[in-house]
Amino acid sequence: MENNKLPVSNLSLSRSKFAELIIVAIFLGFGISLISSSITLITGFKPMLGIYIGSGICIISVIYVSLKVFTRRKEEYSFKGFFILNEHKNEIVKIEGYKLSEELKDYFESAFLENKDLEHIWNNDSLKLQDELKTPEPRAMDIIREALEYFLLDKLSTHLTSYFRYPSEKNKNISVLEREDIPIILLSNRFLELFSKSIKDRAAFDGVKDEIKDEEEWYILDADGGSYRKFLLTLPYKSKVNRTDEGEIEIKTHKFNISMKVNFDGCNDVLPDGFGEHYLSIHGFEDYLANVVYQVEFKFYIKFRIISLFSSLGWKDYNWIDSFLDLMDKCVTKESFFYNIKWATAATLIKCLSKNK
Repeated sequence: MENNKLPVSNLSLSRSKFAELIIVAIFLGFGISLISSSITLITGFKPMLGIYIGSGICIISVIYVSLKVFTRRKEEYSFKGFFILNEHKNEIVKIEGYKLSEELKDYFESAFLENKDLEHIWNNDSLKLQDELKTPEPRAMDIIREALEYFLLDKLSTHLTSYFRYPSEKNKNISVLEREDIPIILLSNRFLELFSKSIKDRAAFDGVKDEIKDEEEWYILDADGGSYRKFLLTLPYKSKVNRTDEGEIEIKTHKFNISMKVNFDGCNDVLPDGFGEHYLSIHGFEDYLANVVYQVEFKFYIKFRIISLFSSLGWKDYNWIDSFLDLMDKCVTKESFFYNIKWATAATLIKCLSKNK
């Protein structure tokens, strides 16, 4: 993403422009004051008329400046991606080089090895394009939403840990929220609850428990039949994490509040011509129908606190939001994926080679 589209960078740019505006306004006001003082000396000019006109100009100016500043207080970002479901096998298709697809595939495989109840729901109330719209919707849709939300939370967790260089660097200005600190989120996401559960409480790790002296040192551990991923949210001091009534995950900090939500309603998506055949080896009409492309969306709502609009101090521990949104753009959006694999170039080359046959 471009820097001028990122929230904190955008706010800093607006703040600098606002400071310039204030300086210009001071000089402009001084000039106008000299002119108005001269006008009042004109014979017949009524003082009250000058007061009314001056007051009106001041009010209009304040409203204009306030609107310019406060329109930057709220920002909204949307990252649209996709995944492919092979309905014959009822499996997520792994797309090489596309982070979202690769990790969704791993989540499902690891979760089903340990949680047979989850696998049972996935297989017996599955998502089928050919079926008419069910009421209620298939429970597999909730599993997909939870997997997508876990992808979001896992990316946020690892990004924050890297940004604050925790635990290698100690920082008194951060709060570290662990699994037990966010029970309301754990209860509503089966992937997070499973993957972050202690190794000591999981039968899948019986074969390696004796080799693990200190579980705190492990952030990722895969064993036959299970996957462990340590979950931490390293945030600015006194930040709070909650789930709203609308199902959004909300993080409240001193500088801003951010709400995050995953949208998946079963809508289909369209991929470039030839991608399925040449990149995914999907051949034939039946194979094409079996591999269904679904659209997903990650939405972020950011609301800056009023005091943060006028202060350029203390932002070091809050700039992570810019780099995180940039990371989500690279990991999720179709545009970033096809750009990274140079699909436009590859498609052109494929067409040229096919014409020369």
